[in-house]
Amino acid sequence: MAFDPLPIIVLVPGAFHPTSCYDTFLPHLQRAGYSTIAVPLPSLNPTNPKTTTVTSDSRWIRDTYLIPLVEKEGKDVLLLMHSYGGVAGGAAALGLGKSTRASCGKPGGVLGLVHLSANIVAEGQSLLEGVGGEWPPFIKIDTPSLGLAIIDPAGPTLYGDVDPSLASTLEASLQPHSVTALTTPAPSPAWADSAFAGRRAFLRCTEDACLPKILQDSWIESSNKEWDIRDVKAGHSAFISQAKEVAALVVDFAKQWST
Repeated sequence: MAFDPLPIIVLVPGAFHPTSCYDTFLPHLQRAGYSTIAVPLPSLNPTNPKTTTVTSDSRWIRDTYLIPLVEKEGKDVLLLMHSYGGVAGGAAALGLGKSTRASCGKPGGVLGLVHLSANIVAEGQSLLEGVGGEWPPFIKIDTPSLGLAIIDPAGPTLYGDVDPSLASTLEASLQPHSVTALTTPAPSPAWADSAFAGRRAFLRCTEDACLPKILQDSWIESSNKEWDIRDVKAGHSAFISQAKEVAALVVDFAKQWST
């Protein structure tokens, strides 16, 4: 019997987060045998924030990572998205579903989508619109310069349940994010594609101070799609505070969708 290699797990970070924020989480997936890639977002602390849109982020993820893995190498991919990553990453996977490619006799594809407290927005909707159209008080616009934003205070908003010594290190690593990326209309999302029926998962962080559970629930309901919802009793950074649990859930989805 031919051996089917495990899918590659591609992680799309949230806004303000460099890929280093996930350095303590990804080894849990790697120890389970999975190769991982954390995607750096062009909208993170860009030279010209006005030109970095959610669409340009999505194209970057698709053209730089998903297309080479899926179309050129014929690999299977599981897309894991955190926070804003659900908007940029979800759109990047459109048309690359495993079943869609298999129906055309093509190898490889995106097996499924895992949203970790990740935004769900419809085509043409911005992240800002998806959170109600007004910035929460912890988002500081045009800081430290025009067109950029930061989270302040970041500690209680993102890392309230993380060990304080690690939380301070993570907070220090955060970077400003392009406001344009957070306010421009999203492309058509992959989660709306029938190819991902039964392959949409949402890890709902029940103690999230950044994107509260009631907001996460509203996105799921508004999508009018079925999601495999798993609750994680954690704040916004469950990939740190509950790293083993989150990794185990992601591995479970990878196994389920690989059969």
